[in-house]
Amino acid sequence: MYGTIRAEVIRGGGGRWASRPRPWVACVTARDAVYGFAREFQRGAWDYTYANGKRGGRGIYIYWSLAPGLYEIYRPVSWNPRSDERFFFRVDEGGELHEITRQEAIDCLTNAILA
Repeated sequence: MYGTIRAEVIRGGGGRWASRPRPWVACVTARDAVYGFAREFQRGAWDYTYANGKRGGRGIYIYWSLAPGLYEIYRPVSWNPRSDERFFFRVDEGGELHEITRQEAIDCLTNAILA
């Protein structure tokens, strides 16, 4: 069963708070010497249903439908750059999402290699 997660795309009209980085979700496949983890970035479905205005400054969402596995997500939460979220989570066989720590993600990869 698949799990679903969403993130809001926060765009601006210019100036200091122009646009926040686009959210992303990546399947973590292995350890990597350069980046820490080898990742496969996932494509999401864009939803403009609640977008405000022609430019869509707020209310645009990206939804990802994810198979069981280990993932990392980055998503801005507000206009403030210090309020970004970046965390690991696991999708189980029932499609439920479980947030885990970086060390737990490393342990998941290590156990998968040894098993």
